[in-house]
Amino acid sequence: AVGASKTIAVPVERLFEAFEDETLRERWLPRAELRLRTATAPRMARYDWEDGSTRVIVGFEAAGEAKSRVALSHERLPDADTAGEMKAWWRDRLAALKAQLEEGRR
Repeated sequence: AVGASKTIAVPVERLFEAFEDETLRERWLPRAELRLRTATAPRMARYDWEDGSTRVIVGFEAAGEAKSRVALSHERLPDADTAGEMKAWWRDRLAALKAQLEEGRR
């Protein structure tokens, strides 16, 4: 399993929506298939990734009125090489999410 997290200057509900709304998600997570398994808005969501052999678990936490934190874990990865690639990929994608959401609020 690998993890990544990011603090973003938007309310936690907006951050949760960026994962749940497929149109918004496509902007920062293009061509990636996440299928929702369960969610407790706006605190947590669990997804099947791509072919369903791995899982993505995402937690959301308010850090004030207009700031929140996302922390995710991508689990059941097949090997260390894949884990390393996915860790770097998720860090990049969360940076893209931060840029999208923070620019979008101006």
